[in-house]
Amino acid sequence: MFKSVVKTFTAPARKEIGEVKIDFNTETINTTTSMQYSTYDETEWTNCTDTNMSVTAFDSWDGSTEKVVKFHIPSDEDNYASEVVSVTIPARPSIPNITGVAPTTNGGQGKLTGTTTAMEYKTADGGTWADCSDVETPVDSGSYIVRIKATATSFVGTETTIITVPPFSAIKEDTPKITVNYNDELLEGFIDGASYTITVDTDVAEKNSPTDGKLAIAEKYINKTISIVRKASDANHVDSTVQTITLGSRAAQPTGLTGIKPTAENGNGKITGTTADMQYKEKDNNEDTWHDCTVTEPEVTAGKTYIVRIKKAIVDGEFKRFASICTEVEVGEYVAPQPSKKKQRKIPPQISIDYINETLTGFTVQEPYTIKVGEGITQDITLDDNVTTISLDDEKIGYAGELLSIEIVKKSTQYRNIYRQ
Repeated sequence: MFKSVVKTFTAPARKEIGEVKIDFNTETINTTTSMQYSTYDETEWTNCTDTNMSVTAFDSWDGSTEKVVKFHIPSDEDNYASEVVSVTIPARPSIPNITGVAPTTNGGQGKLTGTTTAMEYKTADGGTWADCSDVETPVDSGSYIVRIKATATSFVGTETTIITVPPFSAIKEDTPKITVNYNDELLEGFIDGASYTITVDTDVAEKNSPTDGKLAIAEKYINKTISIVRKASDANHVDSTVQTITLGSRAAQPTGLTGIKPTAENGNGKITGTTADMQYKEKDNNEDTWHDCTVTEPEVTAGKTYIVRIKKAIVDGEFKRFASICTEVEVGEYVAPQPSKKKQRKIPPQISIDYINETLTGFTVQEPYTIKVGEGITQDITLDDNVTTISLDDEKIGYAGELLSIEIVKKSTQYRNIYRQ
């Protein structure tokens, strides 16, 4: 028998495929032309046509969902096929929610809000990608596109649609909300430190609001429609919308008023000529309030000056008329009556001659008289008690039976009686 011949066979080796991975920056997979890929169940293999094939080459992957792609190196007559390697192509990050905001200052920048440091942006008309800031990214007014940046483990995100950052637009000041205080005749509700224009007819006046937010109603505003505008506070603002207010008329100033002083000590005075639509108060008393005139002659404290006006008119809650200009009324103090100063009638002395007894009779007891006899010396006499006559031959008269002129004056009356004998 012949001996058998031993034949030695060398087993074929398995091909090495190595690591298959994604480059997320270039969006490629490190393929070689010796590889095949399958996107199904490994029953159908497709030759890789290039090195570093784009991820979009595998069944037109569009980034909306993830895709699993399997790779191997097929067998040949000398070697077995390599092991199958699976690569998962992840979906792209979602589109970020970004808002464009206009600049808030004249000449300032706007911003992209909703950004993070994981994002980047560029102008819509080209340019290079720039990193975003956290929360918001300052940019000039214009059009932009934003996306999530690529990392070592993820692709760049889908780009946003064009985001517009509007140009600066001045902010309109708030429309004034001024109210009318009809009692105190004030415009109220001005913002402290703000400036306003108040227009009536063609008269435009600029007013700076006082610290209490109130302005007195000027007389020229009465019975007019006024326009109030808040002026722009700076270059970033424009004037407000106009607020219009129609003010009513003013009542006529009261007339025919008289202050009457008291007729008794400690009594009240009064103001006459008032009507029920009037009111009054003390002129110089800041603590006094307006008192309605409920009667035609209200009683008031004497010795003071009062101001009286016709009240404002409000009908069914609607203002109709401002109070009138005030009229001053002075009420004097009580003056006690003085004794009557009637002029007493001056009665001449009633002196007569008693021819029988040859006396001057009719003198008043103890009243002073002046007697002038002829061209002689005038003498003052005052008769004693119970004496009312003087004898003609008294030494003060010296009658000797001849014609004699006698003048008698009663001093209290300064009237004269002249007797000639």
